[in-house]
Amino acid sequence: MKHPPLDAVAAAYVPLILAIQRHSETYVDFYFGPEEWRARAKRVPRVPVESLLTQTRDLLARTRAAAPSMRRRALERQLIAVDAYLRILGGAHIPWREEARLLFDADPGVFAAQQYRASLARLRSLLPGRGTLSSRLRAYLGRFSIPPDRLRAVIGASLEATRERTVRLIDLPRGERLTISFVRGKPWAA
Repeated sequence: MKHPPLDAVAAAYVPLILAIQRHSETYVDFYFGPEEWRARAKRVPRVPVESLLTQTRDLLARTRAAAPSMRRRALERQLIAVDAYLRILGGAHIPWREEARLLFDADPGVFAAQQYRASLARLRSLLPGRGTLSSRLRAYLGRFSIPPDRLRAVIGASLEATRERTVRLIDLPRGERLTISFVRGKPWAA
């Protein structure tokens, strides 16, 4: 039995994701593809969420028809997440555990209330200070906060220390370097 190649699915996946970004500006963190594709996605009229969902499900069906492989599994997981995201974008409510499974291929597990109570009691015993647990945790974590004007120097020093330790263990490529860029206005911290 022949299976359709995944190249066509992958080629359709990128414009699909760029079309979704028209509905949610932060959907794509980084894009390294041809700039022409991104420009084209910005020029065409915004595709309705329902149409994007139909396209996603078509790509998912085509992916599942392909022979099993790591690539197929990766594309399938991505398309499952896209499908869930589009449903949420369209107004659907997906319970939190199901959302974690669909969007991140992760199961957060279920814990008994007693486990939470035990964990909270342990935290209360470990965190210094007075007040609510959340205020004590904020105060404790604040002790490790790096002031914005010192961030570049601290990150630079930590990268240099890491590099010194690394070169003791492995040979790095000649001319190897790492460039750090600080960004603002993103929904993630990294």
